[in-house]
Amino acid sequence: MQYNDTQTETRFSYRNDREFQLIYFGKSSVDVLTKVDELSRLFNNGNFAIPIRDSLRYIRVKGFSFTTPFKSASGVNAVIAVLQTETREARDFETYEKIMSVNAGIKE
Repeated sequence: MQYNDTQTETRFSYRNDREFQLIYFGKSSVDVLTKVDELSRLFNNGNFAIPIRDSLRYIRVKGFSFTTPFKSASGVNAVIAVLQTETREARDFETYEKIMSVNAGIKE
């Protein structure tokens, strides 16, 4: 993760914006470029969400960008990508005991 920002969205929820840096290694520059192009088409369709394990919530993908392929110092082909995401979380509120009965009376 290379960026994290939490903002209040409503008084009931807040939004987490995060950026993740990914490095993909491949056999050739064509192999690397083919894979990140495929990921780019998948993520940049404007409606991609990643389910969070053991939760009903999702991580929404806001954007995906990548560098041109390059050779690492060890000679392996690679590309660096950035995945921009957002999640929404409900705020925790203190709970109170419910009023179980109400009696009305007139005092004289």
